This record gives sequence, C-alpha cells and structure tokens, in this order.
Amino acid sequence: MPTEVSKAVEPQVIHTPKSKWFQDLIKTVRATASNTRETVARLVLESHHELGSLMIEAEPQAKKSKITAQELVELVSQATDYSRTTIYDAVLFARTYPNLEEFSKKYQEISWNKVKKLLYKKDDENSTGGKEEEKKKVAFKTCSTCNGKGYVEA
Repeated sequence: MPTEVSKAVEPQVIHTPKSKWFQDLIKTVRATASNTRETVARLVLESHHELGSLMIEAEPQAKKSKITAQELVELVSQATDYSRTTIYDAVLFARTYPNLEEFSKKYQEISWNKVKKLLYKKDDENSTGGKEEEKKKVAFKTCSTCNGKGYVEA
C-alpha cells in the first residue's frame, strides 16, 4: 500500500490589521503576558524564600534528632521535587535576605536566576562555580546550628 507523501505547506502571509481594535488587542495581550511573567517570578521568589526559611527553622529539630544539615537537605530533596542545590540556594537566600519584603523593594522584578547570581557574587571568595560543595559552605557558613561547617555535630 503506497504511503502518501505530504507536501510542504507554505505558511500563509497574513497582513497585520492597522485598525484600532487590533492594536488594542495586541496591547492587552502583551500587558497580560508581562503581568503573568512578573507574577510567576514573584511567586518563584516567594516559594524559594519560604523553602529556605523552613529549612532554617527545621535546623534545631534536626540537631535534636542528630540529623546533620546536609542529611536534612538530602532528606528534603528526596521527599520533594527540590534538588539539593536549589535547597542550598534557598537557605542562602533566606539567610542573606531574611526580610523578603525589603528585598523585593530593593530588587524589583528580579528573577530567581538573577537572585542566585547576586547571592554568590556577594561572597566572591566563596564563589561556587556551580560546585555543590562550595554552595553548602556558603549556605551554611552563618548557620548558628552548624557553626558554618555545613553539618551539625552530634
């Protein structure tokens, strides 16, 4: 049974209407897309800050349970969709900027990727270069629970 060869269909050139209704439509669609991007970026920042804050709050309980900070990160990573790196970044974010509202006023419309660059740029001597071990050191360096070691001594 012969197979039918599909012919390439040339895209149809459509001329953009110059009418006011169309221009208004495009303006509204663009504004909606921009608002959506800003909302998503804000929600991502809020969720990462909350993740970091929760991890910081959990450190004393982990210590009592003889769970190191690194083990806690691993356990949370395994139980959720967050990578260890994301958790370390979130902890560093919450430690560096404990007040998210003040951070948001200072850095308006900033993406999570830009926040990460800002966090690691802030401490050049501990620049990560993408290495997770370095991120652990930076994220937990001001940790009162682990004394900057990245783990809690039993």
